[in-house]
Amino acid sequence: RSYTVFLPVNFNAAENMPAMFFFHGGGGTASVGILECDLRPLANANRFIAVYPQAINSSSGTNSWDCRGDYYGGIDEGGFMSAMIDVVIADYNVDAKRVYAGGYSLGGSIVYDFAAYLPDRVAAIAPVAANMWEWTLSDVNWTTPIACLHILGTNDFYAPYNGNAYSISTAAQNAHFVGLNGAVDP
Repeated sequence: RSYTVFLPVNFNAAENMPAMFFFHGGGGTASVGILECDLRPLANANRFIAVYPQAINSSSGTNSWDCRGDYYGGIDEGGFMSAMIDVVIADYNVDAKRVYAGGYSLGGSIVYDFAAYLPDRVAAIAPVAANMWEWTLSDVNWTTPIACLHILGTNDFYAPYNGNAYSISTAAQNAHFVGLNGAVDP
């Protein structure tokens, strides 16, 4: 497995910086992920490390994240995420309490899995143009609060706002994270 690491200008491991992982869309590449969400200027300005993982061929397609793989006998994406976290902590002195994950489309859906299965390793998620899979919600006993910024258009064909047979609706996702985090729904 591979990934691209961007270190901010004048990187110094003594800073103990946060890390933001960004997962590209299905069929994409880590390089395309940089184009989908170029965190480099923000990383320079706000002192964090940006990491762009590369998907491999999976049951979801070519260069695609295996969103049911971790726990259903497929590709261990959770293991890959944990291994990357371990490496950036060891190699760059990343602050283990400030590891974040975002993604676009299928890459956004996989970060919901990290919130579900790795809540002790990921502080917050930011999925874009993606829904949480129904099984990610139903198969996990969610107990650890985790912040979520969910960005989804109302006319998204692949990630319908109201969900579909495989994913839950935006309203259900919002209610889940409001309840999980003990927040108040305005």
